[in-house]
Amino acid sequence: MAEDFSSQTTFPYIQRVTLGSSDVLTEIKLPAKGRKVTILAETNAMKIAHTGTDTAAIGTEFFTVPGDSALEIVYGMGVSAASELSLYVAAATGATVICVLLEGKVDLEERS
Repeated sequence: MAEDFSSQTTFPYIQRVTLGSSDVLTEIKLPAKGRKVTILAETNAMKIAHTGTDTAAIGTEFFTVPGDSALEIVYGMGVSAASELSLYVAAATGATVICVLLEGKVDLEERS
């Protein structure tokens, strides 16, 4: 089941999500005003992909994040930045709890 954070405007924002069966994708819709997402695999390893379909089987192109580890991605910047962006995550084995931390542009700017 997709997790829609696309309307989130207050940062930082934290949400815990339980992924279902192994190798079944959950879409994470990221907010346009966000700039960085950190996803922590709390209980088991997870797989993350940049393409997919919510509740479908994961394809062959993915990145594995070990359990008790995090992955940080800066997004929404550069010439190829899309206004809407999703990531797709799947449990590597059984039910997996992940924690999603979203940060906005202002949170990442250097302050004088």
